[in-house]
Amino acid sequence: MPNFYENTGYWKFDVKNTFNTPSLSTYALPQTPLNFIPSPTIFEENYSNFYILWDFGDGSTMQKAFSANHYFYYPGKYRVTMNLMLSSGEAVLDSFAQEVTIRDFIPNTYAFATSANGMALYAGEYSDEIKLERWNSLQSYDYVDGYNFYLNLSGSNSDYFDKEKFKKEPYSFLLPTHRFVQRELIGSLYSDTIINKLSTNSVLLYGKTLDTNEHGLSNLVVSASATDPNAFFVGTSGHGQFNLVDDTQNTNNTYAFATLDTTNFPDNYTEYYNYPLNDSLPIKNVDSSYITIARVAYKEPDKFSVTSNGLDGEGFLLPSFNIGNNTGGGAGTKYKESPINFVVKFKYDSDYSVKPDINTLFYFGDKEANKYSLPETRDAVNTGSQNYVDLYLVNSAYEKILDLNDTNLVTTTIDYSLFKDKRYGFLKGNFVVKESTDLSGYQVALSAQGLIRTKTGDKVVKTTEEDLAGQFFNIYSNQGVNKIAKINENADMTDILKSYAFQPVINNSPTLWDPFVSTILGTLSSDTNAIGKRIYEKTANFLKNNVNIDTCNIFNLFSYAEEYNVNLDDYAANNLLINYPADLSQMVNMYSIKKSLLWGRRLQDRYNFRDVYNESTLTFPVNKEEAAQYYIDGKNYGNNVGEQLGINSTIQRSDNFLVAKEIYSGTYKMVNTDLSANQGVNSATYPFSTFNSSLTGWGWGFTLPAEIDPNNTELSSNWYTLSDYYEVFRFNDVVPGKYVGNLINWDDEYQTTVDLQGDLQLSATYLPSYLSDFADTPLAAWDKSGGIVDQNLSYQLAVGLNLLSATS
Repeated sequence: MPNFYENTGYWKFDVKNTFNTPSLSTYALPQTPLNFIPSPTIFEENYSNFYILWDFGDGSTMQKAFSANHYFYYPGKYRVTMNLMLSSGEAVLDSFAQEVTIRDFIPNTYAFATSANGMALYAGEYSDEIKLERWNSLQSYDYVDGYNFYLNLSGSNSDYFDKEKFKKEPYSFLLPTHRFVQRELIGSLYSDTIINKLSTNSVLLYGKTLDTNEHGLSNLVVSASATDPNAFFVGTSGHGQFNLVDDTQNTNNTYAFATLDTTNFPDNYTEYYNYPLNDSLPIKNVDSSYITIARVAYKEPDKFSVTSNGLDGEGFLLPSFNIGNNTGGGAGTKYKESPINFVVKFKYDSDYSVKPDINTLFYFGDKEANKYSLPETRDAVNTGSQNYVDLYLVNSAYEKILDLNDTNLVTTTIDYSLFKDKRYGFLKGNFVVKESTDLSGYQVALSAQGLIRTKTGDKVVKTTEEDLAGQFFNIYSNQGVNKIAKINENADMTDILKSYAFQPVINNSPTLWDPFVSTILGTLSSDTNAIGKRIYEKTANFLKNNVNIDTCNIFNLFSYAEEYNVNLDDYAANNLLINYPADLSQMVNMYSIKKSLLWGRRLQDRYNFRDVYNESTLTFPVNKEEAAQYYIDGKNYGNNVGEQLGINSTIQRSDNFLVAKEIYSGTYKMVNTDLSANQGVNSATYPFSTFNSSLTGWGWGFTLPAEIDPNNTELSSNWYTLSDYYEVFRFNDVVPGKYVGNLINWDDEYQTTVDLQGDLQLSATYLPSYLSDFADTPLAAWDKSGGIVDQNLSYQLAVGLNLLSATS
């Protein structure tokens, strides 16, 4: 083999791009490799006698070939070496190296939209949406966690919103903080998520190579559509957006930074050394993008917001945590002798929260004026005094009906220890309405008004009627309201057993029955789950509770499902049914039955004509109101017969019907009053004296003697003859309205306290119009928020959780 030692250093190679043009640079794309070709020399004919090994400097496997083609996965500068080996492969005869530059076609860059730079904020208000845009090369496309950016605000006077603190202190959102928020519109409300890392979407980018290249690297690849047949993937672009909020005013610039999270980001370093992509790697050094916030300006509060916990929406009204949450359509339910929690907060008219450090709030009802420097009167903020808030319960007309400062009727407690050093712009506490306080007939809302100090002077701030519109709730007795009992739950087991005791010494025992037996088994006024009532009900309602699939208890319903191989796991777990407390279990069993079976149906018989109370005299009710009252009083007959008509009576066509009684047989029939012009009636009213019995006349179908001449012009004589055979009465269009086929015992005065009349007068109770929709009665909101089902379940939960302090 020849010895070429004297030619050492003359072995070279050329570098050409995909267009076969000499170039020492290209893109990090499979479609744009570099070609490495040994340069022609005087020893060209001897190349075949040597091995050529190509080392590309990127950690890839060396190639053994006369010339090499290679693309570089990551951008950077690489030293490519051509090694000429002896034919034995044992030693390097010569080598030559050149440096090539590899670039990303889509450079890894990101930046805030220029429109966000230099923005000014108001303390507490959300900024306009800030957009961050990015472009990334294809090498990072398989990045598992996506493209995320850490967000930070430098120079703020507020603390950073710490989610970990929020987990430990649920009310930490009341503190003045700065935070980054993403919001999503769900229905008509926004869902806000506080973030410290911004995720971006991804749009795939494509390119293609040209047939020729005339202008160097810049035209190796051009952008293309994904649908182009020659297109290939070159990288991604994306963006994310968020809102910035800072609760504390600041006249200095602050800076919002975004830094790419490269913890698990692939790069040539980790690829070359085969390092795993995991959190054990340090965050790589990358530049940050930032924008300047010119200022965070102070603005005076406009109003108070009152909710149960202070979560009232930012930039919109969130009803979810109103004191009496009525998003389901009914008023909320609260109870006397039970703490009713509230948070009063400053708000702008834009419905953003205000937390100025000059507005620490105190309750005017606190009598320790010296301790908190409260003003002497409600009409001024005295020099050096604190800002104060007055609290009232108002009715639906926004009239004050209860001052929370009235210690005879209500007890109000304020929590001054929570965030005492930064308790800005909110007041947290609870009030307890005493059982003796009369709030009957009222739906109430908690209203706040205060006189506060601002940077420009004193200002009155109060809740607005608009904001209170959806916050009304009921405050019921601590004994519950609208309780429900089933038929056969009104048994008096003590009285039943006493009726079996025939021996005088037992029957007349002064202590055996009360308090001994009555304490154990209960009486008629005991709760439905008293032992005596429960035993009686289980026995009397055995078939309904166990056999009838429409009315059986839930436990038995699961047994039926198991018997017929029906899976009910999607609805409830069987073991949950065993663990309900007795009172709650009774309600769950009852309210699982469809409403029509629970309520039953109401009798609507309109043909109660016979007066069985006193047939010898006319004791028919005169009008509908009296007829309805007869039904309520328990009288069941004759109610549809009203005032008797005489010759001078006027008939109303709009009454539709009259009632006629045949004197000789005592039978009743209804006759039509809505006569037509063909029957001689042209007006809305007509006199009874004009009665015409002819076949072409009124058509009432009366049975009259033949001697009555239908052509007699003296029509009044027809009436006189009619009165010998018929008595005619007005028709009272009322119905009994009693329930039949019902499971609820509407007559259980000790448990079923549902007022079926509601706000209607008794005279309107059993009119047909009432039966159609139960308007203005508790039954209209049976299964709505704040309705009867809600009231009973919430009461039992309050009792079980010991939230009622005076239940018995």
